[in-house]
Amino acid sequence: MKHLFTILLAIALLPLPARAADDTKPIHALLISGGCCHDYQYQAKRLTEGVSKRANVKWTVMIDPRKGTKGQIDLYNDPDWAKPYDIVIHNECFAATSDPAYIRKITEAHKKGVPSVVIHCAMHTYRSAKIDDWRQFLGVTSFQHEHQSNYDVVPVAKDHPVMQGFPAKWKTPKDELYVVQKMWPNTKALATSKSERNGKEHAVFWVNQFGKARVFGTTYGHGNATFDDKVFLDTVTRGLLWATDKIEKNGKPKAGYEAKEGVGSSAASSAGWTAQQIKALPAGEKPIALFNGKDLKGWQGIKGRWSVEGGLIVGRNNDRVPTSTYLFTDKSYRNFRLLFEVKQTRSSKHSTMHSAVAVLGERFTDKGDNPFGFKGPLLMFCNDWGIWDAYRRNRTVPDQHRGQFHPKGVERVGDWNKIEVLVVGNRIRFVANGKLVFDFTDKPEMLKASPIGLQLHSNGKPQEFFFRGLVLTEDPKDALVTLAKP
Repeated sequence: MKHLFTILLAIALLPLPARAADDTKPIHALLISGGCCHDYQYQAKRLTEGVSKRANVKWTVMIDPRKGTKGQIDLYNDPDWAKPYDIVIHNECFAATSDPAYIRKITEAHKKGVPSVVIHCAMHTYRSAKIDDWRQFLGVTSFQHEHQSNYDVVPVAKDHPVMQGFPAKWKTPKDELYVVQKMWPNTKALATSKSERNGKEHAVFWVNQFGKARVFGTTYGHGNATFDDKVFLDTVTRGLLWATDKIEKNGKPKAGYEAKEGVGSSAASSAGWTAQQIKALPAGEKPIALFNGKDLKGWQGIKGRWSVEGGLIVGRNNDRVPTSTYLFTDKSYRNFRLLFEVKQTRSSKHSTMHSAVAVLGERFTDKGDNPFGFKGPLLMFCNDWGIWDAYRRNRTVPDQHRGQFHPKGVERVGDWNKIEVLVVGNRIRFVANGKLVFDFTDKPEMLKASPIGLQLHSNGKPQEFFFRGLVLTEDPKDALVTLAKP
């Protein structure tokens, strides 16, 4: 059990929090960001580290990889998406998303009592929507911003706990001033900035009551320098404490919610599905975390093709990939169970070429002096599924199939796909999103121990894949753990 507990922490990337003297549990905050126009990886790091230096907060961070103005985050499709958290911080930026049903999946959770902090582009997120639910939740309506500048910020509610310790006048790092067209009835401005164009004052820090939930908001947070600023981080921390009702009148955290050593950012506890499957492993299987969530230690691949962003492994190219290249594990494996999730970026700019897990074959130097080539079984996913026996027999599953293979109802296009690979002897089974994609028994001489590789396919167009989880057990029991019951 001790080994399993250690692995679960590695997958969730949550440092073991130090307990307060009164055994107070940390505030569990969920940060959701991604979309257009900002450096979300940097901002997430600075925000989570900065707040946790000031208050007893542990973090789950989910950064959506899409870069455009339109997107729906799959997390919100779970009716209980907010249930595990004490507060949700919204820093996403999807202005062109307007589906009322989708938006209400978010706002209804907050209306029932989940507090929130909303930052910068959250105010322009869903601004194309014809309904006002999101704006009522935010507490303000804004459809545009003015130019970047160093704006003076003046407190207007000096006695409010959030504004305790705020300077009489603070000048922002270069940032955008959002034009606030409407303050909703339950909203109270805490501080304002003046337009350099027309002299009109706009709320830049405020509090709101939305249903049963407290909401703290700020329109600042465009550039990275704002997330480096002490006054900004102090104020957002107090806003978070106010929203969770963990702040004294003097602006200090309530007893037990002061900063604690060892409580920090969880860069993507998005690997929660994998952690759940670990709990379901047959007795005796010991999980090994192939990915530490921080860097590519234990892996080998071409720098520039592979990176770690927001706690995810990212395979990406914007230039031509002459031959398929792989991110390989240092170690080789023969009989194993592999659990992971993968998401492919789908857009008009990106290729729809599949990726794959390379197993049971041979790493070699491919054409063009690519030292990270592979011969052998490629277990394919995303826009083509099955087995391709690279540089040997080509398509082997489905046998004699021509063209792409799309098993009905399996793929979650542009979303996270949950994968289990089970190799026992010369039998390979592959489950995606609870459905069996293939069960293939090969000739024993065709399979051997090899590194496990993540594929970035040869291509002349941009590609982008995100991986998380990546937990393996050796010599597994001959039973699938993620196959949905009929």
